[in-house]
Amino acid sequence: MPRPLIAILLSALALGCGYSLVGGGGPAAGEPRTIAVPLFENRSAEPGFERMLADALSEEFARRGELRPVWDERSAPDGWALRGVVRAVRVVPSAFSSVGLALESRVEVELEISLVRGPDRELVWRHNPLLLDEVFLSSADAQVGHTNREQALRRLASETAGRIHDELSQTF
Repeated sequence: MPRPLIAILLSALALGCGYSLVGGGGPAAGEPRTIAVPLFENRSAEPGFERMLADALSEEFARRGELRPVWDERSAPDGWALRGVVRAVRVVPSAFSSVGLALESRVEVELEISLVRGPDRELVWRHNPLLLDEVFLSSADAQVGHTNREQALRRLASETAGRIHDELSQTF
């Protein structure tokens, strides 16, 4: 049998077994290629955290490259869509000096998150509640304290995005 014919037959056999070229893929056939990441409903007293979280989630999905994030669910009509509610964002002192001044504070975030799929928005996955916290340095200077708190919220948003992506990757 000529070598080109053997190569063609082996290639056809390999493709029939599900092998494919590395890096050529994306999602499998029939799987959605996008994930909608609209702003979550914000029931907390922390304005803008829903935007931080949506940005972090979009960045995480884009960085990992498995699904393309979009803001609007209509841009992913047969794809995945994350939905969520920021239930609470609380800041509580966690460490004090000998004279009773707060040295460290902890920001606590409580979220409801679900994943829906398809035009009928069938519930596929849910994580309720998702509780996270982050410690930051307190300061007598209001501007420094505000900046430290905002940085802690950004770290929480990034950590949340990574956890959600990891859970979804392990589940599906």
